Amino acid sequence: MSSFNPAETWLQQNQGRRTRDEWNAGISQPVGGLFSLSASGWQRSYYPASTTGSYRYADDNGKETGITGTLSTQIKSVSLNLGWSGSRNMNGENTWSASASVSVPFTLFERKYSSSTTVSTGKDGGTGVSTGISGALNDRFSYGLGGGRDSDGGVSSYLNAAYSGDRANLNGTVNHSSGSGTSGSVSASGSVLAVPAARDIMFSRTTGDTVAVVSVKDTPGVKVMSGNETSDSDGNLVVPLNSYDWNTVTIDAGTLPLDTELSTTSRKVVPTDRAVVWMPFDALKVHRYLLQVRMPDGAFVPGGTWARDSNNTPLGFVANNGVLMINAVDRPGDITLGQCRIPAAKLQETAKLQEITCE
Repeated sequence: MSSFNPAETWLQQNQGRRTRDEWNAGISQPVGGLFSLSASGWQRSYYPASTTGSYRYADDNGKETGITGTLSTQIKSVSLNLGWSGSRNMNGENTWSASASVSVPFTLFERKYSSSTTVSTGKDGGTGVSTGISGALNDRFSYGLGGGRDSDGGVSSYLNAAYSGDRANLNGTVNHSSGSGTSGSVSASGSVLAVPAARDIMFSRTTGDTVAVVSVKDTPGVKVMSGNETSDSDGNLVVPLNSYDWNTVTIDAGTLPLDTELSTTSRKVVPTDRAVVWMPFDALKVHRYLLQVRMPDGAFVPGGTWARDSNNTPLGFVANNGVLMINAVDRPGDITLGQCRIPAAKLQETAKLQEITCE
């Protein structure tokens, strides 16, 4: 490092000049829905070189130029991309490179994968090839592997994996190349929150600076509409928020247990930066029954008939075809439908229609 001179390196690269002007232009255009073309160009001009400089060239025109172009298309689920770039330096020396890549999704043993292959070449000759494949074992664990050879003949390969846990995200990578050997890394990301209102310390894979701690007490597996994470065994879930803006957090009612109802499923909040907002949702445990009731003679109980519990409290009325839906905080005991009675022993808490004959 003792021989390194940044000033000398800078002088060698642009002859010690200051940039006079620079422009860039580009265009992108789909063509008939078949493919998309894009092109861009740039030029950079420098002030004249000093007559006393050590790095002056007779054929120096004081300009650098470059151009790039791409063509991309998709045939069903297969993506194809072609690219080319070229440039000319101040001494009139040209260089260029070209590449082609294809990405193909496929299914094997009922699992979805994606493969990609890229071929590249350039002015100096030689061809580089790289290929890789990625997939997932489930919605938590994903992986990728691949390798290739560069235009100088160097060989490389890689393997990576990621796991999205309830309390942290884990990532691991191993790389190998013929020039630098083998290297690897492991990382974990997540957050630790002290929540006095919950009297708990929470671990979450969510890493936002501003968050809400959603609580549906003692109800695991609950989701919000804006994410895929689920509440822990205590019913708590960390949700990212936007600072100084209205945020609406809505419980996905489809993830609530059959015996749970909420007084409200949505709440709004405008948090400050780096706030941790405690957001409890009051849960009520209920008993649900979905019945199709017949009279002893096999006919449906008439529509409009009121169902009452053993305390003569109304529970609901019969709809068409003898269908009766009951939601009750306490178990209703025996149910009376006019002159007909359903013993409590026959009742089952289920989301499916239960056919029952009253006595």
